[in-house]
Amino acid sequence: MVIMKFRRGGLLLLLAASGVAGSCIPEFGSKAKIVTIAGGGGAGGLAVPTDLQFHPLKEGELWVASSDRQDSRLSGNWIIEGAGTAHQKEGRLLRDRIAYHYQDKVSAVAFDNTGEKFFSCQESTNTYSDLSADNFFQGPTAYEVKPCGDRGYGRATGDSGCRDLTVSAEGKEGGGADYIIHSDMLHEGPLCTGLAHDAGAKTGTSGLNGIPSRTPGNVVWHSDGSRGKLMRSDFDSLHTTELIDHRFANVRRYVDVDLARRPGVPGHMVVDEAARILYVSDTGNGRVLRVDADSGRFLRDATCISDMCFAQHNERYTCYPATGSTVTHASEAECRANCGGGECFWNYWEMGCDAGHCTNNECAMTDGLGCYNLFTESGDYFEYELWGCTKWDVLSGGLGAPSGIALGTDGRVFVADWDTGVIHALDRAGNRQASFQTGSPGVAGLEVECPAGGGPCRLWFTNALRKEVSYIEVTSGCAAGDVLAPGEPRGAWGANEDPVHVATCAAAPDKTRPNYLARHGEGYNERMIVNHTYGKNCGGDLAPGEWKEGWTTEKAAECPDRLDCENMNLDLLVMSGVYCHPCLISPCLNGGKCANIAWKGFTCECPPGTSGTICATVGGGGGVLGLGASLGIAAGTLVV
Repeated sequence: MVIMKFRRGGLLLLLAASGVAGSCIPEFGSKAKIVTIAGGGGAGGLAVPTDLQFHPLKEGELWVASSDRQDSRLSGNWIIEGAGTAHQKEGRLLRDRIAYHYQDKVSAVAFDNTGEKFFSCQESTNTYSDLSADNFFQGPTAYEVKPCGDRGYGRATGDSGCRDLTVSAEGKEGGGADYIIHSDMLHEGPLCTGLAHDAGAKTGTSGLNGIPSRTPGNVVWHSDGSRGKLMRSDFDSLHTTELIDHRFANVRRYVDVDLARRPGVPGHMVVDEAARILYVSDTGNGRVLRVDADSGRFLRDATCISDMCFAQHNERYTCYPATGSTVTHASEAECRANCGGGECFWNYWEMGCDAGHCTNNECAMTDGLGCYNLFTESGDYFEYELWGCTKWDVLSGGLGAPSGIALGTDGRVFVADWDTGVIHALDRAGNRQASFQTGSPGVAGLEVECPAGGGPCRLWFTNALRKEVSYIEVTSGCAAGDVLAPGEPRGAWGANEDPVHVATCAAAPDKTRPNYLARHGEGYNERMIVNHTYGKNCGGDLAPGEWKEGWTTEKAAECPDRLDCENMNLDLLVMSGVYCHPCLISPCLNGGKCANIAWKGFTCECPPGTSGTICATVGGGGGVLGLGASLGIAAGTLVV
């Protein structure tokens, strides 16, 4: 019998766990305590910590996904240098200047294996801080985060150097400023609750002549909470910070892998690269899935080969006569000429379109799985595909509401139950080996940290309800010979009787992906250009947003802002380069007055009693809670 002592709120609790030979998990040890190093703060502080990852190139530097559910302008990455050491520094917030889109309700984060790229996804429907209706134009975001100098991050340059992509509010690059510019974003995964980078994934080519080779290393798995499906997005070459070029990407929807989102609860993922297995916390269904990361069958292109499935290309109108049946015509003019006094309406909604997904007419296809019509790009280089016949099964059930998930160095799987706060250790076959009670529900992100020079590993976790970042400190390790082996993975995959899975496996085994370039003529695949005048009303004979030939960006900045917000696409507005606009939420807090620095950044004029770059400080207070030291030791219970 092992007697374990923990202190909570000044009350000494004596908890017992039976010591059975071969029953010790190194990350739990035979005795352990919980050390909390960061807790919630005020404006600019740690908000709701949904996930955490250590930067692969900066030992001890912890990045925490900080999701501000009250003010999405303050969502971002809470960075703690020297986390859990005597040299721990005060946490700081690094975020996008348009965090209310690129990091809105951020739920999951992941570094790539080089440490030079960082990905996030958001449990968002893209409402721009409730200033517009849900348009579901959301998905994973990519950043370049190679360490540059002391506190900067950016892009590797050809001379083994680094271009610092951190910027000030005004747009000045470098110096480890408070903001970072995103390098790419795909938008086919709204309401995402989990994401994992896959360094071993290979997309391959689709036979496009003259198209550059794919850029490896930019594949992430993630969820689409709006459809309840597993997704795989290959960013290919990032569009970087200077261009809006989303043309090169491959997005796959695995139609036979169903996931159930539980609103507000992350459902994390992790890839075992050596075994080529993706583990998924399927929170709403109370189970952990394992997926063969290299399995699946290409079913078909899902970009709706008929242009009529795209909202921007659909020119058909339907006549609704006073009596008789409706008739659809090829154009508005044809409809009005033949409608006999009836009314003509654009028939986009007859496609059965909702949240960018269409299920009627051409978009239904014969399999009934529908197509996507809301895209990052609609050019032919952007590949949107449906996959099926995926090899997957349930690794483990009966774990409550699995949220956090992490891999041990030996392949063991750690899973956190959101409802109870228990962290379970599973062997590679999915059997529960031990559990650790953290004492509070809301455990979300999990991460195993092992020191570069060797020594015991730490299991870190976030508690989204308590707004804390903690780790399990093993005070007494496992006795010699008492370490429980992680076991071997299952040799066979379980039977999957899901009707969609069965149907996709019964299809002809033809995985030939199409020549996407063959669909349209020359000039169709030019990259997106959003003029700086999009959010402006320059008058004269120009329609709102039009660009007068020969104008400079400085001249465009002089035009008054458009006020017809209901007619504007806010995604295009932020891509036009503005930060302050009547149709957008101001980046300035506490009533600060925002002013654009043309196409570079913004400044805030703070009202009396406030100060700081974005007027975050009220009165003489700091506005930010310093989190440099450990905040205390909490209870923990080992249950074997």
